[in-house]
Amino acid sequence: MAQHRNYSVSPYSAFAHRLCQVIWPDKFRPRPIEKYDGTTNPKEWIQIYEMVTEAASGDDYVKANFVLTVLQGFA
Repeated sequence: MAQHRNYSVSPYSAFAHRLCQVIWPDKFRPRPIEKYDGTTNPKEWIQIYEMVTEAASGDDYVKANFVLTVLQGFA
């Protein structure tokens, strides 16, 4: 019996699929943070971003989706 393999275009396609199905927490309202524009220390900014989203009950998938709303310019 022949085996069929599922060759995806990207090794991250499973991750991308899960990002499209993220379940947003009820009343997800993270505190405002300064948008990241590439001019500040990225490690410090990510720590603040993680604290803010986790305090609003966001998991890793929520963080990955929400980060696009707090980036500015070429960041």
